[in-house]
Amino acid sequence: MTHAPRPLAPLAVALLLTTLAVGCDVEDGRRPSPLVFGQGTPPTDDPDPVPVEQGMTKLEVAELTSIGAAAWGDDICALSTNDLGQNWYEDDECDWYCPRPDAACNVGPVGPDPEGSAAQYPLVLVHGFMDKGGAFIGLEPALRADGHEVERVSLPPIAPVAVRAEHLAAQVDAILEQYGVEKVNLIGHSMGGLDSRYLVHHLGYADRVASVTTIATPHRGSVVADTVLGWTDADNEWVDWLMDKVVAALENNFEGGDDEDLIGALEDLSTAGTAVFNANTPDDAEVFYQSWAGVSSPIAKWQDGVEAQCGDVLAAEPYFFGFGNDRMAAMLIPLSAVVGGINDGVVSVHSATWGRMRGCIPADHLDQVKDQGGPLWITGYDSARFLRQVAFGLSKRGY
Repeated sequence: MTHAPRPLAPLAVALLLTTLAVGCDVEDGRRPSPLVFGQGTPPTDDPDPVPVEQGMTKLEVAELTSIGAAAWGDDICALSTNDLGQNWYEDDECDWYCPRPDAACNVGPVGPDPEGSAAQYPLVLVHGFMDKGGAFIGLEPALRADGHEVERVSLPPIAPVAVRAEHLAAQVDAILEQYGVEKVNLIGHSMGGLDSRYLVHHLGYADRVASVTTIATPHRGSVVADTVLGWTDADNEWVDWLMDKVVAALENNFEGGDDEDLIGALEDLSTAGTAVFNANTPDDAEVFYQSWAGVSSPIAKWQDGVEAQCGDVLAAEPYFFGFGNDRMAAMLIPLSAVVGGINDGVVSVHSATWGRMRGCIPADHLDQVKDQGGPLWITGYDSARFLRQVAFGLSKRGY
Protein backbone atom coordinates (compact mmCIF):
# COMPACT_ATOMS: atom_id res chain seq x y z
CA MET A 1 0.00 0.00 0.00
CA THR A 2 1.21 3.51 -0.79
CA HIS A 3 -0.09 6.72 0.69
CA ALA A 4 0.42 10.40 -0.04
CA PRO A 5 1.81 12.23 3.00
CA ARG A 6 -0.79 14.16 4.94
CA PRO A 7 -0.34 17.01 7.42
CA LEU A 8 -0.35 15.72 10.99
CA ALA A 9 -2.35 18.32 12.89
CA PRO A 10 -5.79 17.72 11.26
CA LEU A 11 -5.48 14.05 12.14
CA ALA A 12 -4.90 14.60 15.82
CA VAL A 13 -7.95 12.59 16.83
CA ALA A 14 -6.27 9.50 15.45
CA LEU A 15 -3.80 9.52 18.31
CA LEU A 16 -6.54 7.91 20.29
CA LEU A 17 -3.99 5.09 20.17
CA THR A 18 -2.07 6.69 23.00
CA THR A 19 -4.57 8.80 24.87
CA LEU A 20 -7.96 7.09 24.88
CA ALA A 21 -9.24 6.95 28.45
CA VAL A 22 -11.93 5.04 30.30
CA GLY A 23 -14.23 6.47 32.92
CA CYS A 24 -15.72 4.60 35.82
CA ASP A 25 -18.99 4.50 37.68
CA VAL A 26 -19.22 3.35 41.25
CA GLU A 27 -21.73 0.65 42.05
CA ASP A 28 -22.65 0.24 45.71
CA GLY A 29 -19.70 2.48 46.57
CA ARG A 30 -17.14 -0.05 45.41
CA ARG A 31 -16.65 -1.88 42.15
CA PRO A 32 -15.75 0.22 39.07
CA SER A 33 -17.42 -0.40 35.72
CA PRO A 34 -15.71 0.67 32.48
CA LEU A 35 -17.58 2.97 30.14
CA VAL A 36 -17.67 2.16 26.44
CA PHE A 37 -16.16 4.77 24.14
CA GLY A 38 -18.94 6.54 22.25
CA GLN A 39 -21.70 5.49 24.62
CA GLY A 40 -23.16 7.77 27.25
CA THR A 41 -21.39 10.87 28.52
CA PRO A 42 -17.59 11.19 28.34
CA PRO A 43 -16.00 10.63 31.75
CA THR A 44 -14.24 13.21 33.83
CA ASP A 45 -10.47 13.01 33.97
CA ASP A 46 -10.48 12.15 37.67
CA PRO A 47 -12.84 9.42 38.95
CA ASP A 48 -14.73 10.03 42.16
CA PRO A 49 -12.75 8.72 45.15
CA VAL A 50 -14.04 5.58 46.84
CA PRO A 51 -13.03 4.85 50.46
CA VAL A 52 -10.93 1.72 50.87
CA GLU A 53 -12.51 -0.07 53.80
CA GLN A 54 -11.94 -3.23 55.77
CA GLY A 55 -14.03 -6.03 54.31
CA MET A 56 -13.13 -5.24 50.72
CA THR A 57 -11.50 -8.03 48.75
CA LYS A 58 -8.05 -7.73 47.26
CA LEU A 59 -9.59 -7.66 43.79
CA GLU A 60 -11.84 -4.74 44.69
CA VAL A 61 -8.92 -2.75 46.08
CA ALA A 62 -6.78 -3.57 43.07
CA GLU A 63 -9.48 -2.40 40.65
CA LEU A 64 -10.01 0.86 42.50
CA THR A 65 -6.28 1.51 42.62
CA SER A 66 -5.84 0.75 38.91
CA ILE A 67 -8.20 3.60 37.97
CA GLY A 68 -6.97 6.05 40.60
CA ALA A 69 -10.18 5.93 42.64
CA ALA A 70 -8.85 4.35 45.85
CA ALA A 71 -9.14 6.70 48.81
CA TRP A 72 -7.10 5.30 51.69
CA GLY A 73 -7.83 5.97 55.33
CA ASP A 74 -6.74 3.12 57.58
CA ASP A 75 -4.25 0.70 56.07
CA ILE A 76 -6.54 -2.28 55.56
CA CYS A 77 -3.57 -4.28 54.23
CA ALA A 78 -2.31 -4.35 57.81
CA LEU A 79 -5.76 -4.85 59.34
CA SER A 80 -7.19 -7.57 57.06
CA THR A 81 -6.16 -11.13 57.85
CA ASN A 82 -6.52 -14.56 56.33
CA ASP A 83 -7.44 -17.85 58.04
CA LEU A 84 -3.87 -18.13 59.34
CA GLY A 85 -4.05 -14.74 60.98
CA GLN A 86 -1.64 -13.18 58.48
CA ASN A 87 -2.30 -9.70 57.19
CA TRP A 88 -1.82 -8.82 53.53
CA TYR A 89 1.81 -7.82 54.07
CA GLU A 90 2.56 -11.20 55.64
CA ASP A 91 0.74 -13.67 53.39
CA ASP A 92 3.42 -14.11 50.69
CA GLU A 93 1.15 -12.64 48.00
CA CYS A 94 2.19 -9.58 46.03
CA ASP A 95 -0.26 -6.87 47.10
CA TRP A 96 1.13 -4.04 44.97
CA TYR A 97 -1.80 -1.70 45.75
CA CYS A 98 -1.08 -1.46 49.49
CA PRO A 99 0.12 1.87 50.92
CA ARG A 100 3.42 0.35 52.06
CA PRO A 101 5.72 -1.77 49.85
CA ASP A 102 4.95 -5.47 50.04
CA ALA A 103 8.12 -7.54 50.27
CA ALA A 104 6.48 -10.34 48.29
CA CYS A 105 6.53 -8.11 45.18
CA ASN A 106 10.33 -8.15 45.02
CA VAL A 107 10.69 -11.38 43.06
CA GLY A 108 14.14 -11.00 41.51
CA PRO A 109 15.05 -11.59 37.85
CA VAL A 110 12.86 -13.94 35.82
CA GLY A 111 14.05 -16.62 33.44
CA PRO A 112 17.28 -18.62 33.24
CA ASP A 113 20.65 -16.91 33.34
CA PRO A 114 21.54 -15.89 29.76
CA GLU A 115 24.56 -17.80 28.52
CA GLY A 116 26.07 -18.84 25.23
CA SER A 117 28.33 -17.58 22.48
CA ALA A 118 28.13 -14.45 20.35
CA ALA A 119 25.72 -14.43 17.43
CA GLN A 120 27.28 -15.02 14.02
CA TYR A 121 25.58 -11.97 12.51
CA PRO A 122 25.00 -8.46 13.89
CA LEU A 123 21.81 -7.79 15.81
CA VAL A 124 19.79 -4.93 14.30
CA LEU A 125 17.24 -3.45 16.74
CA VAL A 126 14.18 -2.00 14.97
CA HIS A 127 11.79 0.25 16.91
CA GLY A 128 8.05 0.64 16.37
CA PHE A 129 5.33 3.17 15.65
CA MET A 130 5.49 6.61 17.28
CA ASP A 131 8.83 5.78 18.87
CA LYS A 132 11.26 8.69 18.95
CA GLY A 133 14.13 6.65 20.32
CA GLY A 134 13.02 5.18 23.64
CA ALA A 135 12.93 1.57 22.45
CA PHE A 136 16.16 -0.38 22.89
CA ILE A 137 18.18 2.66 24.07
CA GLY A 138 20.54 1.61 26.83
CA LEU A 139 20.17 -2.11 26.08
CA GLU A 140 22.98 -2.35 23.52
CA PRO A 141 25.80 -2.41 26.13
CA ALA A 142 24.44 -5.57 27.75
CA LEU A 143 24.36 -7.31 24.35
CA ARG A 144 27.80 -6.08 23.37
CA ALA A 145 29.19 -7.28 26.71
CA ASP A 146 28.14 -10.79 25.65
CA GLY A 147 30.19 -10.40 22.46
CA HIS A 148 27.37 -9.59 20.04
CA GLU A 149 27.66 -6.95 17.36
CA VAL A 150 24.67 -4.63 17.83
CA GLU A 151 23.20 -1.63 16.05
CA ARG A 152 19.99 0.26 16.73
CA VAL A 153 18.31 1.87 13.71
CA SER A 154 16.23 5.05 13.58
CA LEU A 155 13.09 5.11 11.41
CA PRO A 156 10.39 7.73 10.84
CA PRO A 157 8.15 7.37 13.92
CA ILE A 158 4.90 8.09 12.06
CA ALA A 159 4.94 6.62 8.55
CA PRO A 160 3.61 3.63 6.57
CA VAL A 161 5.54 0.37 6.56
CA ALA A 162 6.86 0.88 3.02
CA VAL A 163 8.42 4.24 3.95
CA ARG A 164 9.95 2.94 7.17
CA ALA A 165 11.31 -0.15 5.40
CA GLU A 166 13.16 1.99 2.85
CA HIS A 167 14.92 3.76 5.71
CA LEU A 168 15.63 0.40 7.31
CA ALA A 169 17.17 -0.89 4.08
CA ALA A 170 19.62 1.99 3.89
CA GLN A 171 20.74 1.45 7.47
CA VAL A 172 21.04 -2.33 7.05
CA ASP A 173 23.26 -1.72 4.01
CA ALA A 174 25.49 0.51 6.11
CA ILE A 175 25.68 -2.11 8.88
CA LEU A 176 26.61 -4.86 6.41
CA GLU A 177 29.42 -2.68 5.09
CA GLN A 178 30.53 -1.55 8.55
CA TYR A 179 30.98 -5.09 9.87
CA GLY A 180 31.97 -6.73 6.60
CA VAL A 181 29.28 -9.41 6.93
CA GLU A 182 26.75 -10.92 4.55
CA LYS A 183 23.71 -10.99 6.82
CA VAL A 184 22.07 -9.48 9.89
CA ASN A 185 19.57 -10.59 12.52
CA LEU A 186 16.56 -8.26 12.70
CA ILE A 187 14.85 -7.83 16.07
CA GLY A 188 11.72 -5.72 15.64
CA HIS A 189 9.44 -4.34 18.32
CA SER A 190 5.81 -3.59 17.43
CA MET A 191 5.58 -2.05 13.93
CA GLY A 192 9.31 -2.70 13.55
CA GLY A 193 8.45 -6.36 12.95
CA LEU A 194 6.29 -5.45 9.95
CA ASP A 195 9.07 -3.22 8.62
CA SER A 196 11.47 -6.16 8.90
CA ARG A 197 9.17 -8.54 7.04
CA TYR A 198 8.60 -5.95 4.30
CA LEU A 199 12.36 -5.49 3.94
CA VAL A 200 12.92 -9.21 3.46
CA HIS A 201 10.21 -9.84 0.89
CA HIS A 202 9.41 -6.63 -0.96
CA LEU A 203 12.88 -5.09 -0.98
CA GLY A 204 14.63 -8.37 -1.71
CA TYR A 205 16.76 -8.68 1.44
CA ALA A 206 16.22 -12.41 2.02
CA ASP A 207 19.85 -13.01 1.11
CA ARG A 208 21.00 -10.39 3.63
CA VAL A 209 18.76 -11.27 6.59
CA ALA A 210 19.39 -14.44 8.60
CA SER A 211 16.46 -14.11 11.00
CA VAL A 212 13.47 -11.95 11.90
CA THR A 213 12.49 -11.83 15.57
CA THR A 214 9.33 -9.88 16.36
CA ILE A 215 8.26 -8.69 19.79
CA ALA A 216 4.61 -7.64 20.23
CA THR A 217 4.21 -6.95 16.52
CA PRO A 218 0.59 -6.59 15.30
CA HIS A 219 0.92 -9.15 12.49
CA ARG A 220 -2.86 -9.43 12.32
CA GLY A 221 -3.52 -5.78 12.94
CA SER A 222 -4.85 -3.71 15.77
CA VAL A 223 -8.51 -3.28 16.62
CA VAL A 224 -7.48 0.06 18.10
CA ALA A 225 -6.26 1.21 14.68
CA ASP A 226 -9.57 0.10 13.19
CA THR A 227 -11.45 2.11 15.81
CA VAL A 228 -9.35 5.19 15.23
CA LEU A 229 -9.81 5.07 11.49
CA GLY A 230 -13.55 4.69 11.91
CA TRP A 231 -13.81 7.65 14.29
CA THR A 232 -11.57 10.04 12.41
CA ASP A 233 -14.44 11.92 10.72
CA ALA A 234 -16.86 11.69 13.62
CA ASP A 235 -18.15 14.86 15.23
CA ASN A 236 -19.57 14.40 18.69
CA GLU A 237 -18.76 15.12 22.31
CA TRP A 238 -16.54 12.05 22.63
CA VAL A 239 -14.31 13.25 19.81
CA ASP A 240 -14.24 16.76 21.28
CA TRP A 241 -13.24 15.23 24.61
CA LEU A 242 -10.46 13.29 22.92
CA MET A 243 -9.18 16.23 20.90
CA ASP A 244 -8.00 18.16 23.94
CA LYS A 245 -5.97 15.19 25.14
CA VAL A 246 -4.64 14.26 21.73
CA VAL A 247 -3.52 17.74 20.73
CA ALA A 248 -1.63 18.01 24.02
CA ALA A 249 0.08 14.68 23.30
CA LEU A 250 1.05 15.85 19.82
CA GLU A 251 2.44 19.13 21.06
CA ASN A 252 4.51 17.34 23.69
CA ASN A 253 5.88 14.59 21.47
CA PHE A 254 5.89 15.35 17.75
CA GLU A 255 6.53 18.00 15.15
CA GLY A 256 5.26 17.79 11.58
CA GLY A 257 7.58 16.33 8.95
CA ASP A 258 7.64 15.13 5.35
CA ASP A 259 7.67 11.47 6.40
CA GLU A 260 4.85 11.77 8.89
CA ASP A 261 1.72 10.10 7.51
CA LEU A 262 -0.47 9.09 10.39
CA ILE A 263 -3.44 7.76 8.43
CA GLY A 264 -1.13 5.77 6.16
CA ALA A 265 0.56 4.22 9.18
CA LEU A 266 -2.75 3.39 10.84
CA GLU A 267 -4.07 1.80 7.66
CA ASP A 268 -1.01 -0.45 7.61
CA LEU A 269 -1.65 -1.35 11.26
CA SER A 270 -5.36 -2.06 10.81
CA THR A 271 -6.77 -5.59 10.66
CA ALA A 272 -7.70 -5.11 7.00
CA GLY A 273 -4.33 -3.60 6.17
CA THR A 274 -2.36 -6.40 7.77
CA ALA A 275 -4.55 -9.02 6.08
CA VAL A 276 -3.50 -7.58 2.72
CA PHE A 277 0.07 -7.26 3.93
CA ASN A 278 0.23 -10.90 5.04
CA ALA A 279 -1.25 -12.13 1.77
CA ASN A 280 1.36 -10.17 -0.19
CA THR A 281 4.30 -10.73 2.15
CA PRO A 282 5.03 -14.45 2.52
CA ASP A 283 7.91 -15.61 4.66
CA ASP A 284 11.11 -16.52 2.89
CA ALA A 285 12.20 -20.14 3.33
CA GLU A 286 15.82 -19.07 3.87
CA VAL A 287 14.97 -16.74 6.78
CA PHE A 288 14.16 -17.86 10.33
CA TYR A 289 11.05 -16.18 11.80
CA GLN A 290 10.13 -16.21 15.49
CA SER A 291 7.86 -14.13 17.70
CA TRP A 292 7.15 -13.12 21.27
CA ALA A 293 3.99 -11.55 22.68
CA GLY A 294 3.49 -9.41 25.77
CA VAL A 295 0.94 -9.89 28.53
CA SER A 296 -0.13 -7.33 31.08
CA SER A 297 -3.11 -6.49 33.26
CA PRO A 298 -4.59 -3.34 34.82
CA ILE A 299 -4.66 -5.10 38.18
CA ALA A 300 -1.48 -7.20 37.78
CA LYS A 301 -3.38 -10.48 37.62
CA TRP A 302 -3.06 -13.17 34.95
CA GLN A 303 -6.04 -13.42 32.63
CA ASP A 304 -7.87 -16.69 32.10
CA GLY A 305 -6.40 -18.73 29.26
CA VAL A 306 -2.95 -17.14 29.33
CA GLU A 307 -1.19 -20.51 29.49
CA ALA A 308 -3.12 -21.90 26.54
CA GLN A 309 -2.25 -18.92 24.34
CA CYS A 310 1.27 -18.22 25.52
CA GLY A 311 2.78 -21.59 26.23
CA ASP A 312 6.18 -20.70 27.66
CA VAL A 313 5.25 -17.69 29.77
CA LEU A 314 8.08 -15.89 31.51
CA ALA A 315 6.52 -15.58 34.93
CA ALA A 316 7.80 -15.32 38.47
CA GLU A 317 6.78 -17.98 40.96
CA PRO A 318 4.81 -18.27 43.17
CA TYR A 319 2.45 -15.73 41.63
CA PHE A 320 1.62 -17.51 38.42
CA PHE A 321 -2.05 -17.97 39.23
CA GLY A 322 -2.53 -14.81 41.25
CA PHE A 323 -1.28 -11.25 41.48
CA GLY A 324 2.19 -11.08 40.02
CA ASN A 325 1.58 -10.36 36.36
CA ASP A 326 2.76 -7.06 34.97
CA ARG A 327 0.80 -4.02 36.09
CA MET A 328 -0.22 -2.17 32.93
CA ALA A 329 0.63 1.50 32.43
CA ALA A 330 -2.40 3.69 33.08
CA MET A 331 -2.51 5.12 29.54
CA LEU A 332 -2.78 1.60 28.10
CA ILE A 333 -5.63 0.33 30.28
CA PRO A 334 -8.46 1.68 28.08
CA LEU A 335 -6.66 0.53 24.93
CA SER A 336 -6.45 -2.94 26.42
CA ALA A 337 -10.24 -3.02 26.64
CA VAL A 338 -10.48 -2.03 22.97
CA VAL A 339 -7.94 -4.68 21.91
CA GLY A 340 -9.71 -7.43 23.84
CA GLY A 341 -8.46 -10.87 24.77
CA ILE A 342 -5.06 -11.40 26.33
CA ASN A 343 -2.85 -8.47 25.36
CA ASP A 344 -0.13 -6.05 26.39
CA GLY A 345 -2.33 -2.96 26.21
CA VAL A 346 -1.87 -2.51 22.45
CA VAL A 347 -1.34 -5.87 20.73
CA SER A 348 -3.10 -9.17 21.44
CA VAL A 349 -1.23 -12.43 21.80
CA HIS A 350 -3.03 -13.73 18.72
CA SER A 351 -1.93 -10.78 16.61
CA ALA A 352 1.66 -10.97 17.88
CA THR A 353 2.08 -14.61 16.87
CA TRP A 354 4.18 -15.16 13.74
CA GLY A 355 6.58 -17.86 12.63
CA ARG A 356 7.70 -19.87 15.61
CA MET A 357 5.80 -18.55 18.63
CA ARG A 358 8.27 -18.54 21.51
CA GLY A 359 5.94 -17.44 24.29
CA CYS A 360 4.96 -14.34 26.24
CA ILE A 361 6.83 -11.85 28.37
CA PRO A 362 5.21 -10.20 31.44
CA ALA A 363 5.48 -6.59 30.30
CA ASP A 364 3.12 -4.09 28.73
CA HIS A 365 3.80 -2.58 25.31
CA LEU A 366 5.76 0.35 26.74
CA ASP A 367 8.16 -1.68 28.90
CA GLN A 368 9.08 -4.63 26.67
CA VAL A 369 12.25 -3.16 25.14
CA LYS A 370 12.78 -0.20 27.43
CA ASP A 371 15.83 -0.03 29.66
CA GLN A 372 14.49 -0.17 33.23
CA GLY A 373 17.87 -0.49 34.88
CA GLY A 374 17.07 -3.97 36.20
CA PRO A 375 14.14 -6.29 36.92
CA LEU A 376 10.66 -4.77 37.08
CA TRP A 377 8.83 -4.83 40.37
CA ILE A 378 6.25 -7.64 40.72
CA THR A 379 7.29 -9.66 37.65
CA GLY A 380 11.07 -9.65 37.69
CA TYR A 381 11.09 -8.97 33.95
CA ASP A 382 14.32 -7.38 32.76
CA SER A 383 14.36 -6.20 29.12
CA ALA A 384 18.15 -6.43 28.84
CA ARG A 385 18.16 -9.95 30.26
CA PHE A 386 15.36 -10.95 27.88
CA LEU A 387 17.19 -9.62 24.82
CA ARG A 388 20.35 -11.40 25.93
CA GLN A 389 18.36 -14.64 25.99
CA VAL A 390 17.00 -13.92 22.51
CA ALA A 391 20.49 -13.19 21.18
CA PHE A 392 22.01 -16.35 22.64
CA GLY A 393 19.07 -18.30 21.24
CA LEU A 394 19.84 -17.00 17.75
CA SER A 395 23.48 -17.93 18.22
CA LYS A 396 22.55 -21.50 19.14
CA ARG A 397 20.66 -21.73 15.84
CA GLY A 398 23.73 -20.64 13.96
CA TYR A 399 22.62 -17.06 13.33
